Amino acid sequence: LSIADISAASLLAPIVVPPEHPVYASRHFAGRLRQKNQQFAKYRSTKWLRDIYAKHRGDHAFPEMRRALKLSR
Repeated sequence: LSIADISAASLLAPIVVPPEHPVYASRHFAGRLRQKNQQFAKYRSTKWLRDIYAKHRGDHAFPEMRRALKLSR
């Protein structure tokens, strides 16, 4: 995971709305954002971003912090 990966992921997150994102996946944002951004689902960058978030922000990432914040799904 490079600085470029983190930068791209943070810029694309509001478009892709990965379920692991702490803000954009919340009920407040997710429905509206996903609905508006369905057109981007066909791009490879969308899959790349979902994979990055799943790998580095999924339930297995930072388990101690997730338990402390009760974020495990």
